Amino acid sequence: VLELNEEKLISYEWHFSDDGREATLVELLVDSEGYMQRLKNHMAIPITAEITDLVDSKDCYIYGNANQYLRETLKPMGATFQS
Repeated sequence: VLELNEEKLISYEWHFSDDGREATLVELLVDSEGYMQRLKNHMAIPITAEITDLVDSKDCYIYGNANQYLRETLKPMGATFQS
């Protein structure tokens, strides 16, 4: 985690349906700045575009007090914010 400069990442968990066709990713970060760093690191990974082409994202929920910058960044992705 520290090698990726993600010291604000508390946990990162995948949960798969019984048939393996659906998955839920739950990421817990300290704050909005931590999530922005997580996004930056994710976009820097060479295979990100490949993964994005293979995965059909359904929903994105952000819980907690997201700052305006995070809201604006994730709004085009259809993120739902709940505080």
